[in-house]
Amino acid sequence: MLKNRVRRVLSLKPGRPPLRIGRVLRVLALCLACVTPILALSAQARPLLLHPTDPLFGTWVNPSFDSAVIEVAARVVLSADGSEKDYRKVADSQPYSTGTFALEAAWIDEEGNRWYKMLWTGDYYPLRTEKPRFSWRYLVRVNAAGNLLDITPGTESVYPKDLDDSQIRFGAHKQYQKQ
Repeated sequence: MLKNRVRRVLSLKPGRPPLRIGRVLRVLALCLACVTPILALSAQARPLLLHPTDPLFGTWVNPSFDSAVIEVAARVVLSADGSEKDYRKVADSQPYSTGTFALEAAWIDEEGNRWYKMLWTGDYYPLRTEKPRFSWRYLVRVNAAGNLLDITPGTESVYPKDLDDSQIRFGAHKQYQKQ
């Protein structure tokens, strides 16, 4: 055995046949098959991050909603960390609903209005002891002056980037002033 090995080394012939294109392609396909799932996991949708000074963030109030109706908040606090607290009355110190929102898209239209597509997930706390989780999509608009917030709840339709008042129905929308 040793004699044959020495003979092969001294003959200066390659020990293996050269790589053929078919073999190279198979190896590349195998590598791609292994890397694709890793890339898919790392490219999952991530929430859009805005600057903490964005006009969306802050306290928004509408005293006309100052009622005991659970579905309507009189005061909404949106934070840059993605948390939201809803208060039934403007003066309440305890929120009736807490949650988080993920910004899926943000844009500015020709008039300077800022638009946000967001997914809210939260629960009615402390009204319900079992703490069920709810999720809704919202289309939110902050006017160009940054002092008026329009929220359209439950919007599941497409969110074109060039919307104006004639194209969107704010039928069940809520409007708030910056506090």
